[in-house]
Amino acid sequence: MRRTGKRSGGGEVILSHSTSLSGGVGFLLSITLSGLPPFYQGVFKSWALFNHKRCPKTDSLYWLLKEPLIHKARLDARLDVSSSETPGLTVALCRSKTLCLQQLVDAVGPELSDARALGSLLGLHSVRVAQRILQLWSQILCPEEKRLLRSYGQGRAKPDPANPFPEIYLSPGLGELTGPLLQVANPVKMTIHRADKRTLEHMNIVKTTNKNVLKDRASTAPYKKNK
Repeated sequence: MRRTGKRSGGGEVILSHSTSLSGGVGFLLSITLSGLPPFYQGVFKSWALFNHKRCPKTDSLYWLLKEPLIHKARLDARLDVSSSETPGLTVALCRSKTLCLQQLVDAVGPELSDARALGSLLGLHSVRVAQRILQLWSQILCPEEKRLLRSYGQGRAKPDPANPFPEIYLSPGLGELTGPLLQVANPVKMTIHRADKRTLEHMNIVKTTNKNVLKDRASTAPYKKNK
């Protein structure tokens, strides 16, 4: 998953996002910042300076069940399987208010195998079509995610809202620009859970905001790694 940010006129920050997990997906989100407190304006503006990649490791049942099933282009919904092969699926999911994985699992079971239940839920007349849709969802889930769903269905696991949000790796939004002064500092620390103020602000945000000035400029001092 990779997100890039750019500013537009009128106090807006445009956040664009794509990911390579389980088939490429992406979203484009336009947020008007003028009505937000200064602190949150700063948060969104800073977020827009970075690319983002989601950690593929899955160990939170809570966040797995929150995975959206619709709006691939806006919500980073990797489980959105709507296509020419599944016409009308998004409309049917919205009509039945089946918008996240938990609602789907509760309706068709943790194995995602009850085609008749899905057909009844979405108003599908073909069991074969319902089975194909379930297969598409099942193919996206990794073995660990399927294990978590089985444990949930058997009552051996419960979603814990205290689970931290899944890790996201960050990198400066430099586009195609390169140069000695644009090298990423402390890439190991560049995650939403591990990044510190110095790594983010002084060593990466400064580079991103001044990237056009720093590109191709030679370093005048030996590079010193942070430990």
